[in-house]
Amino acid sequence: MRLMRGAALPRWSAGTITPLRLFALSALCFAALQVQGCGPGFPIMTKEQESLSSNVEMLLKENEALKKRLSAIEEKTSGAGAKKDMGEVKKGLADAVNEMEKLRQEFSFVQGTIETSDHDKGQVRDSLKSLGAAVAALNERAASIEAALKEAIGRGEAFRLSSEANEKRIIGVQESVLSLDYRTSVLEGKPAKGVISPDAKPSKKSTKAKPEEVYDAGFKAIKAKDYRKAIEAFSAFIEDWPEHKLAGNAAYWLGSAHYAKGDFEKAALELDKAVKKYPASEKTPAAMLKEGLSLEKLGMKKEAKALLEDLVEKYPKAQEVKKARERLKEIK
Repeated sequence: MRLMRGAALPRWSAGTITPLRLFALSALCFAALQVQGCGPGFPIMTKEQESLSSNVEMLLKENEALKKRLSAIEEKTSGAGAKKDMGEVKKGLADAVNEMEKLRQEFSFVQGTIETSDHDKGQVRDSLKSLGAAVAALNERAASIEAALKEAIGRGEAFRLSSEANEKRIIGVQESVLSLDYRTSVLEGKPAKGVISPDAKPSKKSTKAKPEEVYDAGFKAIKAKDYRKAIEAFSAFIEDWPEHKLAGNAAYWLGSAHYAKGDFEKAALELDKAVKKYPASEKTPAAMLKEGLSLEKLGMKKEAKALLEDLVEKYPKAQEVKKARERLKEIK
């Protein structure tokens, strides 16, 4: 298509297109403005035509690169969370693709006009200005889509981390409730929640193994420092045979396993159960001592002191009394 000198070129609205025209427009404007000594109607030289045509070809290649960029963005949105945000991103992406197709048509038109010899500088300058504004808008759209995508993915990750944090807080609250229940039981002299009452009926056996076998397995695990396995064995023993002659010992070793793991709160709870449920057990003095040490570790010095004093008073001949007296001197 050839244009008559003085004929007005079509103009494009920069607001209707989006990201990739900035670079090409700059190159095209630069080439057009380098024509020296030419009047408004002076024709562009062949060398300049080739330069402008080359720049338009470069712009077309960048247009393809942008298309791949937008496709990559779309692939990322398919696996992202935050549906509302993703919906907005995909809508913006669709708009960008549509505007990119319009841009392609404009590229073809400008390339065609460059090949004519009667295209004056003023008309080329106006066309390139409009084209450059559209390129800049398209690049901005791509950048905004990528930013929105990054933000949406970030919100999804933040939600996941928030959920994990909430779960940890819930566990912390549950443990605090257990601690409060324990403190209350110590002050009131009542069994803590979960302590088996003296008239409780044996639970239905959860294993076919003999009680001695389960006890031995737990004791061997203690010696091997496999405290997780020991806790499982002694917990099963107490649940299935709460009235067995070794139940008091099992209760003590259960608390001791928690103590060895450094879980002093659970250790204190289990040892408190052992003392109150099985006061006649040979392990009761040892359970009282270790419970007192657990309380001291938890910073409950007042309760620890009271328990150790009780141990010294009730079991003066027990070998644990020496250790209890030593700790009483240290607790202030």
